[in-house]
Amino acid sequence: MPQLFIIAGPPGIGKSTNGKKFISTNIGILNHDALFIYYRARGEAEYEDLSNLKANDFIQQKSSNNDDFGVEINLGYDNHYELLRYIKKKFSQYKITICMFFTDDIRLCLDRAKVREKSGGHSVAENVIREMYANTFELLQKNTNLINNLLLVDVAYDSIDLVFELNPKENRLFVSSKLPKWVQENFPKIAHLK
Repeated sequence: MPQLFIIAGPPGIGKSTNGKKFISTNIGILNHDALFIYYRARGEAEYEDLSNLKANDFIQQKSSNNDDFGVEINLGYDNHYELLRYIKKKFSQYKITICMFFTDDIRLCLDRAKVREKSGGHSVAENVIREMYANTFELLQKNTNLINNLLLVDVAYDSIDLVFELNPKENRLFVSSKLPKWVQENFPKIAHLK
């Protein structure tokens, strides 16, 4: 069965840098932000529309061919789950894996977003980062019916660690002996599994 890998987490968490470490490395991953930056740097007047068009084409091509593929998306607003709803409705054969990157320290996201902006990347307002950070787990729990597999990745300034993986299809369960506070608070059942 084909798989859709969602590399998720708040802005600045390190999805683009670290996403491939936790999913199959031979699949195409859509990074909408990279498309946006590419077309803007080329001087395209309609760079937002062009990047949206390219992103939609990528998703349509991959899903129509039953190819495995990945998408980087924050999952910090309810409309971010529209892609998952669409795939489940139109391409129900897909298994959806969410690889959620998160941290106990929101400053990490805020600091990295500032560094990215200063180096020519896209900017995200601090209030937007804070809002997405706060919304993450309520939305994830609200949309569990869309998810087949879940990986939780803890991010700190000096480390990145897989702390939980549930893959029922492959009968795989991993729970770190050291769970971060955000896992303990938002997934109390996981804390009881270790």
